[in-house]
Amino acid sequence: RSRGLGDVYKRQVWTYEFGTKQTFADRGIVFEASLYYSDWSDAVVAVRPGGAVAAYTIGQVEMIGIDYSITFVPRSVEGLRLFISGNWNESEVKDVNAALQSALPDIQEGDQFQSVPPWMLSAGLDYQRMISGNMLGTFSLTYAHRDAINRSIVTPAKGDWRDLLSMRAGVEFERFGIYLVGSNLLNED
Repeated sequence: RSRGLGDVYKRQVWTYEFGTKQTFADRGIVFEASLYYSDWSDAVVAVRPGGAVAAYTIGQVEMIGIDYSITFVPRSVEGLRLFISGNWNESEVKDVNAALQSALPDIQEGDQFQSVPPWMLSAGLDYQRMISGNMLGTFSLTYAHRDAINRSIVTPAKGDWRDLLSMRAGVEFERFGIYLVGSNLLNED
């Protein structure tokens, strides 16, 4: 099936990844990292020619990146887990579909692929403790940062970077839980 310029249903992604996971049990630390490369042929993008949203096959997109995380479970505080994780990547449009480029000349080889932030970071903590009998108290707090993104390749206005803070506190029983949840506590738009 074809929609607009190109076949949006014909696409293929090859991803190659190399990673490691190291556990330092005596210190309560787990470290994970991976390096990856993705080659996406016939990548699909959302564009707005004339105001209408449409999906088009753009051509080839290549991505290279690094994922990492560190988790620390201190032995001195039972039930506490601290973590930090992140990602850095570079995405690039390569070999643009000629029919699409002639119809939408703003799409250029070398552009950052839409909606892929160059880097992200999150950090937080989880804490659990038995309160009484079968009642478990839980608390988590997470901060996340996302770098600015291209909202669209055709209109390359950058989306804002975002900082989000979320919290969840509650009690869990054998068959149910009661929680207070707060998201976007920094009141980001």
